[in-house]
Amino acid sequence: MNSFKKVSYFTLIVLFLLIGVEGMVRVTGSGMGCPDWPTCFGQWVPPTCDCSLGDYHEIYKDHGYPVGTNFDLQKTWIQYFNRLLGIMSAILIMLTVFYAYKTRVVHQSAYRGVRLCVVMVMIKGVLGAIFVKLNLPRQGESLPYLLTILILSTLAYSIATVKKAESDEIISTSITLRYLVMLSLILTTIQLISGMEIRRTTERLVGISPYQWLQQNEVEFTLHRLNSLVILPINYLLWTKFRAYDFSKMALCGVVISLILQLATGVLMNCLHLPLIAQIVHLLLPAILFCSQFYILSYLYIKKETSVVST
Repeated sequence: MNSFKKVSYFTLIVLFLLIGVEGMVRVTGSGMGCPDWPTCFGQWVPPTCDCSLGDYHEIYKDHGYPVGTNFDLQKTWIQYFNRLLGIMSAILIMLTVFYAYKTRVVHQSAYRGVRLCVVMVMIKGVLGAIFVKLNLPRQGESLPYLLTILILSTLAYSIATVKKAESDEIISTSITLRYLVMLSLILTTIQLISGMEIRRTTERLVGISPYQWLQQNEVEFTLHRLNSLVILPINYLLWTKFRAYDFSKMALCGVVISLILQLATGVLMNCLHLPLIAQIVHLLLPAILFCSQFYILSYLYIKKETSVVST
């Protein structure tokens, strides 16, 4: 199980990095930086300039791009790096499945969890290919983002099952504590959805900047900020109730750090007219918060696996 834990933790890190890069793809509009799939301009390694592409406008035209679309080196390589991270995360998840399979007799729940990860990775890969093939609008990029969060949550569940099986800690089974974690998870989900809705709206704007739109539509923006103020005390309660337990220390660190940085990046975006780096970090942090809370909730609800069953 040591190998399983090491690989699964490393996979978590890569998946969080993937969400950060996916956020970069989104805020820079690099989703179609490579007009074809799985290659990029018909090459496995993208070009470094348009001088080696010949009449690349025909490639754009063949894939449904507007006439006159020009090659953008930055967007091409951002999208290519995103694909490389996606492939790397898929390989790591397969490796996690391999180690979970070797211990499936004892840790059946962990094995089921990582198998579900594989299914979602395959779905995400197919969706990515469809997005590129059909040149779908960038507003649809919320779906891969949500799928990555689901993959992370499923992996967090698998880690929680192993952690609980190996732990001798006595955890309070109070229904109030479970409801507290569920409430924090629901509020985070609302914040995720409202944030994605604001972003989808601002990405459809023509002739007005996202910052100008936010200043003219204070209701949606204010509700998003008010929900963040409700999230703070709920998660503070979460921290006070679980900080004494060993199983939740890493997850609570994720909760605290993500909340602090979310507030900081939110203030930066409001004061500095939505700088790109703040937008990217602000997209990543809710995923960390959600997965940390989901890990705690999984630990509370799963049954400890102590018996060995035959296969």
